[in-house]
Amino acid sequence: MRVELAYLEGWRHWRDAEARLLALQPQLGFELEYRTIASPEDAAANGLLGSPPITIDGADLPASSDQPVGFACRQHDTPAGSAGSPTIGQLRTALAAVSGPPTGGART
Repeated sequence: MRVELAYLEGWRHWRDAEARLLALQPQLGFELEYRTIASPEDAAANGLLGSPPITIDGADLPASSDQPVGFACRQHDTPAGSAGSPTIGQLRTALAAVSGPPTGGART
């Protein structure tokens, strides 16, 4: 499974998302890649629904339904309300849905 975290340099929410993804990486065994969104033109060309977008095997982890395309902060609907990145539980659920249940066995 390939997870991509795109971000706008200097914007804080991508660091929260990164920390949560890195915490889940050993448990779920995915490859984490990074992509910088450098300009409003880059955001528009990529259909960016705010930063930080997270894609799992190319599928975008949805932002709030009313999030416009643009060079802006992404908002996620969380149990605590709107937030700049998904919770670790939301990320775990999205990643597990793609990867399926753990197969068991020894981990190295």
